[in-house]
Amino acid sequence: INPRYVTGTLQAVSGNVTLTGAGTTWTTNTKIGDKVYIGSNSQNDPSATGAAPIGWYTITEVTDNTHIKVTPTPSASTGGATNYTIVKIFSGNDFQFWVPETFPNGTIGATLGDYWFATNSGVDYPVYWNGSDATFTSASALAFKCKTLKRYHNMMLYFNCVTDGGLTQPFTVKNSDVGLPITMSGGLANEFIVAPNTNEIVTTGLIGDSLAVYTTEEIVLMNFTDSADIIFTFRTAVSGVGILAGRLLMVFGDHHEFMAHDGLWTFNGVQVEPKDVHVWRNYTQTADLNRVRASFCHRDESNNEALWALTLSSDSTAATSGPPVTALAGHYLESNGPNVPEPYSRRDFPFSCLGEYVRSTSLTWADLTAAWNTYSFSWDDKSFAGAFPLLLAGSSNGLIYSLNTADTQDGVAFRSWARFGVRAIGDMRHRNLLKRVYPLAGLG
Repeated sequence: INPRYVTGTLQAVSGNVTLTGAGTTWTTNTKIGDKVYIGSNSQNDPSATGAAPIGWYTITEVTDNTHIKVTPTPSASTGGATNYTIVKIFSGNDFQFWVPETFPNGTIGATLGDYWFATNSGVDYPVYWNGSDATFTSASALAFKCKTLKRYHNMMLYFNCVTDGGLTQPFTVKNSDVGLPITMSGGLANEFIVAPNTNEIVTTGLIGDSLAVYTTEEIVLMNFTDSADIIFTFRTAVSGVGILAGRLLMVFGDHHEFMAHDGLWTFNGVQVEPKDVHVWRNYTQTADLNRVRASFCHRDESNNEALWALTLSSDSTAATSGPPVTALAGHYLESNGPNVPEPYSRRDFPFSCLGEYVRSTSLTWADLTAAWNTYSFSWDDKSFAGAFPLLLAGSSNGLIYSLNTADTQDGVAFRSWARFGVRAIGDMRHRNLLKRVYPLAGLG
């Protein structure tokens, strides 16, 4: 569903890497690395092939509006003008993560509907999708790119922008008009400086009726005033503590948790406090800051776990600038008292992102295709029910895994480890001896 360009026709000549277009505007609508399919103007199957020259080619040069060069070299000619599909490839990598947002009941052009927006850290223009079109639509009409975005009071907010003219605005926000997510003029559409300093805006999160804007060195609370003269107010709630990376903010009902350079902090809308320094001091000392933007976290409400995956200098992926390979998991509802640290486990976690998907129908015994001993839940587990959130993890090689379900990896056993820190099992009056741990044992 990547954006495509299919205007006009093209011709290919056997043994010639240059394709010639008619009625095309390739200079502004494609780039090196994009994929071109010869033989159809509606192709979306990456494995589609046919008799040469029909098939997929990679653009190596955009010469002008009617000439591009491709690889491999066509081994046959089209014999005349033919349809084509150019699929625009996004430019991001593990460091340019996607920031998604939904905009219900928004109007784009003359169409009212529900839209899904996303930006890949400002590398490409934001894209939007109505859930039924064959492709995303690039919001190039905005004339700027942004590092992060957020829907707030029925407006789309674009933060940390770079305009088409090359103007960098790392500490500002552009807001759309009300109900019009890509209309950036008229009505309440405007632009504001968020922070009093020039620190870069990294991410945002709602806390109550306020929008907390996290920069590299502060937290600014943004509030809507419902006034055409003011629109928003900005107040620096915290100065001197900023977030480490855009995906290291975890939003709870009454507070946020976020990773800073010196460890994990909580923010309750008024002040910040460090949390669980017994774990995070060591973790931050071994963090790989060159890859820190690939770090991420996720709040798994179905299992009451807070998952933190951070890039470390000891990662096997460090040499290839890859994603993290381990994660710390804390049970955020398992409290041992006000002065007792939260328990964590350290896990092998070779993934680059996490998300959730709601199961649409309930599972039955007939739906379970693997052996029962490969599943990690009991027969009466709630995860069988429809509407249960499935925890999905994506790897850097493009595969998607369903966590906490069957212990298989496309038919091959997938080994996973959990390492627990030292825990006291006695007190000043008693001494105990721990001989064996059954982490998954229970009555059944």
